Amino acid sequence: MKLLQSFEYKSNCGKSSETRSLIQHYCLYSTNKNNPKVAIVIDKPFLATNGNGNIFENGVGIYLQEILLKCGLKEDDIYITYAIKCISNLKAGAKDCKIARTHLIEELKEINPELVILMGADSVYTFFNVRRNLKETRFRFIEQDGLKATATFSLSSIYIDPSNIQHIINDIKWALGQRELKPLEIYNIKLVNDIKILNEFFDWVKDKKCISLDIETNMLSPYTKESKLLTIGIGDS
Repeated sequence: MKLLQSFEYKSNCGKSSETRSLIQHYCLYSTNKNNPKVAIVIDKPFLATNGNGNIFENGVGIYLQEILLKCGLKEDDIYITYAIKCISNLKAGAKDCKIARTHLIEELKEINPELVILMGADSVYTFFNVRRNLKETRFRFIEQDGLKATATFSLSSIYIDPSNIQHIINDIKWALGQRELKPLEIYNIKLVNDIKILNEFFDWVKDKKCISLDIETNMLSPYTKESKLLTIGIGDS
C-alpha cells in the first residue's frame, strides 16, 4: 500500500495552536476526501510515523496495513482519522471525548463516507457521546447524525491479545458484506476441544484478576448423585 498523505483539519480542538499543529500533522490520512467507501476512526493519536509521515511502517501501523490489505481496502477506499485529536495525557478521559465529538462529526459529515468504522472504546464514546461496550456496537449498523457506523476492537488491543487482529479483520469484512456472521462470534466464544486451544486458554486466564464461572449439568441440581457435568464456561465479563 502506498503512503497515505496527511493534511491538516482546521477545527479548534480546545488546545493551543502550537499543540494542534504538532498533532494535526499526522492525525488524518487520505487520498480521497470526497465520499470514501470507509472512514476508519482510531481512538487517539498514537500511530508513530517513520519520519516521512508513513503510519504503516512502525508499531500498530504495521497491523493496520495488514488489516486493510486482508479486507481488500484500497488507497482510494479509505479515510483514516483520530476520534480525539489532542489529549491531556496518555489516557483520554470523558472530557477529551466530549470536546472532540463536535469536530469528529463535523469532519465525517464533510467527507461523507459510506460507512464509519470505530476502532476502540474512545472512538465509540466520542462518536455516540455515550459509553457503549463492544457487545452493543459490533456486528450491527447504527445511524448517528446521518452517519452509518459500526465498531470493532482498538488497534492497541492487539498488543494485549494478538488474536484481536483476526477479530478486527472479521468485523470489517462482515461490515463490508464479505462474510457472514457466525453465531458465537459476537460473544467472542471459543470452544476448548484440543490441547492448542487449552494452552491458549491458560495464557489468557493467567493474568486475569477476576473471572466468572458457569457450569452446565444434565440435571436441575448439580449436587445430586446422578448429576453429570456437561460444560464449564469461563469468562471475564
